[in-house]
Amino acid sequence: MIKRNLILGLGVLIVLLVLSVVRFSDIEEKIIPDENLSTDQNLNKISYEVYFSNNNLDPEVTCIKVFPVIKEVGGSESTLKQAIETLISGPNDEEKKAGYYSSIPGYAKVNFVKKEGITAQIDFSSDLDKGIGGSCMVGAIRAQIVKTAIAFDDSIMHVIISVDGETETALQP
Repeated sequence: MIKRNLILGLGVLIVLLVLSVVRFSDIEEKIIPDENLSTDQNLNKISYEVYFSNNNLDPEVTCIKVFPVIKEVGGSESTLKQAIETLISGPNDEEKKAGYYSSIPGYAKVNFVKKEGITAQIDFSSDLDKGIGGSCMVGAIRAQIVKTAIAFDDSIMHVIISVDGETETALQP
C-alpha cells in the first residue's frame, strides 16, 4: 500500500513538473502559414498552434521541449478535439524537413474532450499506449498534448490525459 502511494505520488509530481516546464517554456519557433493564399481562401480557414518535438531546435533532446507549428483547417469554427486530432496527424512534409516530428502514434484516436472551468480532459483510445515506452517518449507525448491544449484555449490551466477513461495508468513509462 505504501509502495503504491509512493509511486502514485511520484507520478503526480512528475506530471506537475512536466506541466510547469511545458507551460513556461520560452524557446519557440513557429512555421507561419502561407501568406500567398488569396483572401477568399483565408476566409474559410481557422488557424491554431499544435506542438511538435524538433531536435534541430532542441539539440540536447530534453524530451519535453515542444515547439509550435501553425495549422490551418477549413471551416468557420474550431474545437479542442479538432486541434488534438490535427496534432495526432503529425507534421506535414515541409514541417518534417524543418525537423518537426510527433511522438504521438498516428493511429491514436480521441474518444472525447471535456472542459470544466480551467481543466480539460482529453480521453484517447487504448491505441495511444500501444508501443509506447520510456519516460522520454511519455514526457514528449504529454508535452505535445498539454501545450497544444493550453495554446488552443488560454483559460485551460490543467490538462488530464486519460485512456479509455483511465487516468492512473494512462501513458506510464
